[in-house]
Amino acid sequence: MDCLENCPLPECPKMAAKVKGIIQCSAKCGSDFACRSACNVPVTKFVEMCSNFHKTEFEHFKPPPGHVLVSKFRACHDGCAGDAECIQKCPKPFWMKFKKTCEEAIPIMECHQKCGCDHACHENCPVPSCPHMKAQVEESMRCHGQCQDRECHHACPKPMKAILSKCQVFEKVQQCHGNCTDFNCHHECPKAHLWHFLGHHDFGFHH
Repeated sequence: MDCLENCPLPECPKMAAKVKGIIQCSAKCGSDFACRSACNVPVTKFVEMCSNFHKTEFEHFKPPPGHVLVSKFRACHDGCAGDAECIQKCPKPFWMKFKKTCEEAIPIMECHQKCGCDHACHENCPVPSCPHMKAQVEESMRCHGQCQDRECHHACPKPMKAILSKCQVFEKVQQCHGNCTDFNCHHECPKAHLWHFLGHHDFGFHH
């Protein structure tokens, strides 16, 4: 048993907990071989599954490139120990660009929300720096400027609305991760499904 307790544990907390449970189970069995074999069933099955994997099959289980980059960013960030210059040199995960998009988009949306029905006020709101998104916002403004009734305004395009909703989700996820100090906490944070849009994470902001 001393030998088992000195063996390394898996990095995954859930898997490590299972292995500890198996060790405790085996300790209670004493010299009862049948009992110890029953304890080791999960390990036996796992080893069988791993032995059946061929390299070509295992390639399909690789995480997306974006997820690998996030892991590298976190490792680099932790290694910098708060050094701002060091952190700037770390590889940037895909969500960093989206964070900048939100920092620009949210004040623009807040300005339009405060303006209400005052078209002159809307015209004084800041516009996105991205030419593509700026053109969409200007088109929406022209549409609203020609409207005379509520139905017309409702039918006008709302290019910033989809971005704002995703920014709100993004902010909640970031706050959760920012408060975490261990793997289990990070794992329990809400999942931002906007990461599925890995190739379109600017949501209309083309830089």
